[in-house]
Amino acid sequence: MFRHIVVGVDGSAPATATVEWAAADAQRRGLDLRIVHVCEQEPYAADGTKYSAAVLQAAADRGAGPDP
Repeated sequence: MFRHIVVGVDGSAPATATVEWAAADAQRRGLDLRIVHVCEQEPYAADGTKYSAAVLQAAADRGAGPDP
């Protein structure tokens, strides 16, 4: 039925905990994990793109778990 689990992040501590939970749930179910971040875009806000990329990368690192 479902092929992936989607989790939203905003860079906060609760979102980090949610990513960890979603990653564990996806692994238990054998599903892919999709991490999304949505923010307001202001005209010519290059810093917003960098911030969003950093939030997504941090969440992806957290979702991947510890290094073996």
